[in-house]
Amino acid sequence: MNSARSRRTTAIADHHPPESNPPFAERVIERAILGSRWILVAFHTGLLLTIIILLVKFFHVAWTTLISVARLSVKEVVVASLSIIELALIASLILMVIFSSYEGFVSRLDRHGDQRGGSELRSIGFGTLKHRLMASIATIAGVYLLETVMQCARR
Repeated sequence: MNSARSRRTTAIADHHPPESNPPFAERVIERAILGSRWILVAFHTGLLLTIIILLVKFFHVAWTTLISVARLSVKEVVVASLSIIELALIASLILMVIFSSYEGFVSRLDRHGDQRGGSELRSIGFGTLKHRLMASIATIAGVYLLETVMQCARR
């Protein structure tokens, strides 16, 4: 009786009787839906390239500021610093999205024996991600607004 109950429970969970296979069309559609998650890898690759572009821009802003620091006003140094902070926040935001999306939809991240952190990034849920995204966007907007005010005051 207990095995009959477990078969019924399994049948209800699978939406198919335990002795039958799902129709061919259903199997094809399910495989296509499950396989389509790998399309997200293209987006993740694009986001990683965006982080590299932000890194290049970071070095450009840092180098430009460094070589001209003697002739820059304090306000200009503050604006450059705010630009660097903004770039770091945006890169962090993109990385959070990549970790959460890849781990949630595509595949579990395998660290290949690397025991140095990363577990907190792997465990970001969508609720937590949503709050972190909103906080990051608000902070980035605040930094951008402050940078704009500083640039207007400079003129």
